[in-house]
Amino acid sequence: MPWGVGFDAQAVNRLANLLGLEPIHVSQVSSLRTSSRPRSRNPYHFTGEVLADKFRGRTREIEIARSCLNQDPSTPVALVGLQRTGKSSLASEIIRQMQKKDKQLRVISYVLGDFEEGGECADIAGFLLKSIPDKDAIASILGSLRKLKLKRSVGLERELFRDALKHLKNKTSRPTILFLDELHKLDQRSAGSGHSTFPDFLENIAKDKSLGLRLMVGARPIMLTQTESIKRVNLMKLFRPITVASVDENAATQIVNLGQPTFLFEPDAIQRILNLSGRNPYWIQLLCFEAFLHYQGNGQTGKVTVQAINSIFQELLRGGASRSYFEAQYLDVIPLGPPMKLLDQVARLASNEGSRVPYPKLLGITNNNSDSLNRDLRPLLDYEILSKHSDSDPVTVSFISEGLRLHLRYDRNLQLGQPLDLNRSQH
Repeated sequence: MPWGVGFDAQAVNRLANLLGLEPIHVSQVSSLRTSSRPRSRNPYHFTGEVLADKFRGRTREIEIARSCLNQDPSTPVALVGLQRTGKSSLASEIIRQMQKKDKQLRVISYVLGDFEEGGECADIAGFLLKSIPDKDAIASILGSLRKLKLKRSVGLERELFRDALKHLKNKTSRPTILFLDELHKLDQRSAGSGHSTFPDFLENIAKDKSLGLRLMVGARPIMLTQTESIKRVNLMKLFRPITVASVDENAATQIVNLGQPTFLFEPDAIQRILNLSGRNPYWIQLLCFEAFLHYQGNGQTGKVTVQAINSIFQELLRGGASRSYFEAQYLDVIPLGPPMKLLDQVARLASNEGSRVPYPKLLGITNNNSDSLNRDLRPLLDYEILSKHSDSDPVTVSFISEGLRLHLRYDRNLQLGQPLDLNRSQH
């Protein structure tokens, strides 16, 4: 149907009938019109995996991962970062670049999620076996798996998966990379009854050089502190950890400019986005996505201004539905206890954008114990929530993401200051 033409009344009523709705009178339908001008597709994407054409930055992380995985024997890699920092997208880009160099690279991947107790597989290893792309090469092993339906067994599935890897290595010349995502979800719900011993199995296949396996996992930091089975095995001693946090300024600016040449930002608006987001790619895309909707919905033209970005962020700050976006930036800190208390105190003391909070003002939280302060501060620095500005007096810390500072202060009914001067009555 051409733009600017009315809706097809019969088609609308067929849809209404399908949905169990009352018929719509033709006069109601004929009064509805589409826009005379087609709407452009939003060039920004903040949910799900970022595809290759919109992936920007992470050059250093990719180089480290590829170097580790291409060694002989390879070194397993762990992509560790807070929620919504782009671990899955980074893993996909690493694999994509490796496949570009070696088109024979075999990829086996699994995302930990809801595990069907009593389902077709007893263990993650069973699903990994079934996801091997070379079905013909392991037909006899898959046949053995099918025979296990009546006596599902964690141990047998793991043995079959190991056998499949050995068979593929001996019978084909193709290398294999195994990627396990969301490893921090390793529990009964996501991995079945074998969840407590799965880290042991991972350790075994990681150490077994006869398998020729290149292993990469993605997980939040909570895996290192809250997943008891991983702590028990000390699995991460085998892996080269790569922190996934902010991108560099050049990559961040490239993400903002994904809307070019039709959707542009004023230079100060770009800088405001970088400051609010702390150069977190998820937040950059979210703010730009909302800016695009805002301008197109209001029929605005011209470059996006810093005033528009402040207005959009203010709506996100006030909106209850947006709360999870902010909380993702410190969710893994909450279970740690003291580091969260420290973060809360920094938020209370950082009254202005860019405020640097001196160590002496934080020592009170740790009973003037500098060792405890440094220990509690470590996760906040490692995952780029806070930035430390000196190793000698005066030592200060500040927020990397201005948006997070504003959220924590807003959540605690503290003054925000200009340009987002919200008072308590607006909370």
